[in-house]
Amino acid sequence: MECAVNAELRENHLAQLETDAAKALYDRTLSQCQARPGGLRPADQDMIFDLCKAEDIKSALQQDLRERGVMVTVRNGRQVFKKENPSVTRLRSFVELQRKLRGDLRLIPPKSAQEEEEAPEDDFESF
Repeated sequence: MECAVNAELRENHLAQLETDAAKALYDRTLSQCQARPGGLRPADQDMIFDLCKAEDIKSALQQDLRERGVMVTVRNGRQVFKKENPSVTRLRSFVELQRKLRGDLRLIPPKSAQEEEEAPEDDFESF
């Protein structure tokens, strides 16, 4: 079931997004959803917002990695050691969340379809 863009919801979503990149991603993804076969579905705007909010969080995690690095120094009493910055793991999870949301929005083909496209043709069958 195709529906029109809810302008009030769009404005509410854009007001909650922090970075210009996330706001641009919102409008770009909204346009992509409208252009795909089947158009925009009623729940798509909320999924698009989730995708863009993840982009905001991802930007903050990337900034933390730029500032503190991949490894951080931890002090525990007299012990001093290095461990992985927790932002690394969180960043990976947000990238995976965005990939899943893009799949749910039908903006990327299913994994099996991608593998079929990437597999080169061979003449083994004729051998």
